[in-house]
Amino acid sequence: MLLQALDTTLSKRTGINRRKFPRFPYQIPTGMQVEFVRAGESQNKFVVWPRNVSRFGVGFIHGTFVYNDTTARIDLRTLDHQPVRVEGKVVQCRHIRGRVHEIGIEFEEPILVEQFVPVETLRALSPAGALNVSRSLADLLSMSETEACSDNIRAKILEVVRLVAGSPSTHSGVQAR
Repeated sequence: MLLQALDTTLSKRTGINRRKFPRFPYQIPTGMQVEFVRAGESQNKFVVWPRNVSRFGVGFIHGTFVYNDTTARIDLRTLDHQPVRVEGKVVQCRHIRGRVHEIGIEFEEPILVEQFVPVETLRALSPAGALNVSRSLADLLSMSETEACSDNIRAKILEVVRLVAGSPSTHSGVQAR
């Protein structure tokens, strides 16, 4: 299947998820409706095949090129198949092959991913996110030890470390001082 091949190719090429926000698999076998809008007027409506979704965007497969900054109205489907209309802008259009393009939309307002992705999937993918948070906190904590870091910033970093760790001691090898 094309979607699986794209995911496999991407993970082999990068080895990591370089996105700003974690995306979760989101597939609707019958497709979802997208309406592209220019100058406030509907231009075209299409049925597209979603690939993934996050709080801030959705990726899907489409049969034609779409310019960045094009407004889109998307009818997402909740886990119980209810339509939810969201608006956003095209932030990426990547040619795959032939007429196939992968489109990335950034939403105007964040969504509740839990409405669209099974909780089991969210839980299964969250340990990697927790590891990235731990690494970022470790980096911040080591940076907070420099003279250039103010006491207020240092205190806030330690507070976040303690909140994430659940205790004032250690978290993934990070010593909260």
